[in-house]
Amino acid sequence: LTKRSGSQELEDVQQFRYQHAAPLNVGIMLTRPTHPNLAFIREWLWRSEAQMGVSMQAIYDILMRTNHTCTINEGQLPELATCYSTPLTIGLLPIDRFLNGYTYFITHLSEKRNVTPIAIHGTFQVHQGMVAKIHRFREARLFFDSDDYYSQDLH
Repeated sequence: LTKRSGSQELEDVQQFRYQHAAPLNVGIMLTRPTHPNLAFIREWLWRSEAQMGVSMQAIYDILMRTNHTCTINEGQLPELATCYSTPLTIGLLPIDRFLNGYTYFITHLSEKRNVTPIAIHGTFQVHQGMVAKIHRFREARLFFDSDDYYSQDLH
């Protein structure tokens, strides 16, 4: 299972049928240990190490589209698509429940849709890194800190 990127607000999984080139997001993934999946992960990691200047996200998207695009599997659930050269069947998670930082903190997608998020992952931040991610989650009271942290008087 993988999640689509939210940077262009492709909010409905159904839209994948019409926008095959939409970026897939590696922030939340579940991979079963099948031979095709393991082969893909090995190649992904090998290319990521060989191309240190290219993000793992970009390499993932390039590899998934080795056969040009991901193809919706007709007659199956619309959330399934076939990608990569082996090929792999991937499931697309609903972006309003499996959010990245952009869709949660910037577009407030789960609020707009009145749904409770299942998971939120911190998006890639070039300069601030992990400290900024933790700070952002703390501001939203989504970081697992003790109650004391949130009740401190900082003034």
